[in-house]
Amino acid sequence: MNTFRRKALLAALAAALVLGPAGFVMIARDGAVAAVADLADPALKDVAMRLVSSAENSSLDWQEQYGYIEDIGDGRGYTAGIIGFCSGTGDMLAVVERYTSAAPENVLAAYLPALRAVNGTDSHDGLDGFPDAWRKAAADPAFRAAQDAERDETYFAPAVGQAKEDGLRALGQFAYYDAIVMHGPGAGLGDIRSAALEAAEPPSQGGDETAYLEAFLDARVAAMRTEAAHRDTGRVDTAQRVFLRDGNLDLTPPLRWEVYGLPFEIAALGPASSDGVFVHPGVLVGAERLAAMDARSAAFDDMMASRYASLDRTPTPRATVECGSYSRPNHGCTDEREDAIAAYTLALAWHVTRDDRYAMAAITIMDAWSATLERHTNSNAPLQAGWAGSVWPRAAEIIRYGYGDWPAAERFATMLRDVYLPTVIKGSCSNGNWELSMIEAAVGISVFLDDRFNYERAMAMFAERVPAYLYLSSDGPAPVSVPRCGDSRWHGQRTFVDGLAQETCRDFTHTGYGISAITHVLETARLQGQDLWPRYGERVRAALELHARYQLGARVPASLCGGELTLGLGPIAEVGYAALGAPDLPHTAELVAQSRPAGTNNLFVAWETLTHG
Repeated sequence: MNTFRRKALLAALAAALVLGPAGFVMIARDGAVAAVADLADPALKDVAMRLVSSAENSSLDWQEQYGYIEDIGDGRGYTAGIIGFCSGTGDMLAVVERYTSAAPENVLAAYLPALRAVNGTDSHDGLDGFPDAWRKAAADPAFRAAQDAERDETYFAPAVGQAKEDGLRALGQFAYYDAIVMHGPGAGLGDIRSAALEAAEPPSQGGDETAYLEAFLDARVAAMRTEAAHRDTGRVDTAQRVFLRDGNLDLTPPLRWEVYGLPFEIAALGPASSDGVFVHPGVLVGAERLAAMDARSAAFDDMMASRYASLDRTPTPRATVECGSYSRPNHGCTDEREDAIAAYTLALAWHVTRDDRYAMAAITIMDAWSATLERHTNSNAPLQAGWAGSVWPRAAEIIRYGYGDWPAAERFATMLRDVYLPTVIKGSCSNGNWELSMIEAAVGISVFLDDRFNYERAMAMFAERVPAYLYLSSDGPAPVSVPRCGDSRWHGQRTFVDGLAQETCRDFTHTGYGISAITHVLETARLQGQDLWPRYGERVRAALELHARYQLGARVPASLCGGELTLGLGPIAEVGYAALGAPDLPHTAELVAQSRPAGTNNLFVAWETLTHG
């Protein structure tokens, strides 16, 4: 639907890009996800978005385009957003209607009558100030979610679905998607496909996939040349045809192509943009989950009835937070953790209600601590930094990238960078819940700081720690260990069954901390385009089911912890349950139903029925 940006910008844009060894724009990361042939796979969907963005915006960083808006003179009025929604074609109107349904008091709602009036034309009548309002709205996760939903329902799902029906793999699915983005649904993609079908048979009819795609791209080029704004066919001829003639029907990286003379490369599947920028908000709760929170739910009422939602809360920061074993001594430990939970609670409350008082109250708490805190001391300092450091970035992401008006945000970032990160990034060889909480903090802080290096360090620790914490029979007769730590302490357990945790025989409370931190890291990684649920999901499923079963009262066999368990799992199941699904988690489903609405453990878990239920 959209067109390329003006070529006069290319020289300046090229100068701003990070170039790889062959002069290509590089997007690389360690531990690439295995290639798949389905464009709906999250990693390949991200590739599709980057390919489109290279043509639409001369940039691979498609997530920076939510606020893009201009009139490019193609007769469609304003063109804007992640795939070029247009004021003259109805999809921009649909985006604003979706946004207004989710957030009625948004800055674009007042323009709905004008958008309806100009639909079908290139007019700007009634849209004075609209571009500035669009750019401002781009900071709101609900607006981003509205763009995502319109893209998926109107463009991505229909195009990919039709391509699958035609028997096409990822490249063909992308060719259909790119066509529908430029030419529109219905007759746009339909006419191109019809022309291709006259020239060749698709795989679903016994045809050769490569020959059919050549015919489709020929028809696409012919359609582009009928429109003045689309006569440069580089996005087909120097991109999609390159992949096709390389035989890369699965869009397996590395991918190298050019658009309008500018070279690009995607070296591996993964979330990193060329400058290392992350998805925001993207710590545990992303735009879609935030947009789905319901002010009418019991979970929201439960949160708002808690002391953490009070607008009268006075933060109690200290320069030195001293935490001994089992909080003896407790000099600021509870205060710090609960102030962090309060900031997160208030940020969630702001997002649901759009009452700025909640955002300002969250900022007051975060500013007080960032102006004061210097260190954590005593034996539990690493765990304390992990717990509080897990929660602060959740609050900060919502405020910085949603509310936006936070003058001291950089000071808060400095606190996370200088006080928390050096402690949590070191890891720990104590009981596994310590290191898992520290990893969660390191991952969340790294996302907030756009710190790719420490994000990867933390994820490397995660890859070692998870299989050493949650056992599967595929590990062998005994659990694996963390190489730098040696054999883990399994608290006397000698018989290992699927789902057993390193601390199961210690108690369920500490085990719950570990399981919760694992699910939190997996969710944050997923939000960043690194979907590790397929890799670790079976461990999490087995652990949730084993512990939920006994938490619900099942008889404990003598082979498990000598037949005696110390229960108290806590409100930790919602995130894993949401990610893995009810059919495979019957005991977890029962436990979740009994526990809803899940509240907070007053440490680092909070309101997960609201955010993930």
